[in-house]
Amino acid sequence: MSRNICSKFCLVFLNVPLFLLGIGALVVGSLYLQYNRKVAIGVVVVAIIIISVGLFGICGALMESKIFLNIYIIVMILLTLALIGGLVALIVYKKRVTNTYLNITSNRVKQFSAITDEVDKSTIIAIFKQRKCCGFEEVNDYPLLFEKFEECRKTPIDGKWTLTCIEKVKNESNVIYMAILVLTALLLLCTIFASTSACCITCQDRHYRDKDSAYS
Repeated sequence: MSRNICSKFCLVFLNVPLFLLGIGALVVGSLYLQYNRKVAIGVVVVAIIIISVGLFGICGALMESKIFLNIYIIVMILLTLALIGGLVALIVYKKRVTNTYLNITSNRVKQFSAITDEVDKSTIIAIFKQRKCCGFEEVNDYPLLFEKFEECRKTPIDGKWTLTCIEKVKNESNVIYMAILVLTALLLLCTIFASTSACCITCQDRHYRDKDSAYS
């Protein structure tokens, strides 16, 4: 049992948080079913996949099950390749990623007057209030949204709120891009490390089995 202790510990250490993440996503997906069934079902499916992968890793490590470990290694290799592709795409298409966030936010502002859902409206108002900005591209544009803020109704506009929202959204998009990039890179390192640990367990098991059979 002690011969694979380091690799086992690493594999369990990596997969317990993954398993718990899957449980959390499953709970969130189940609770969200009443609001948006399609999105909730998608979250539940992803959660089940995450839980399954985590279980394969944990059970494979603790039981030294060749079947579990081989399935886990295949999944990790596929995930590693997908993350490498994602990382390359993020670097190559940086402008497209940041512009997507900017365009989504811009469309929400432009369509604000047509939104009938009060909860949706309140959410947009709350988000822009936190940004402390007046107007989107110009200080005085889209008054239906920005005149809801006392600081934007002042003349001259409050000094803290003189920046237009488009500048703040651009900054946010860069922060979000970097966060996604770093997270993808960290996940890539984790998948490489996890698949290496699983391979070590299977290789060591094979080595000791061959050694035992040679002595017998």
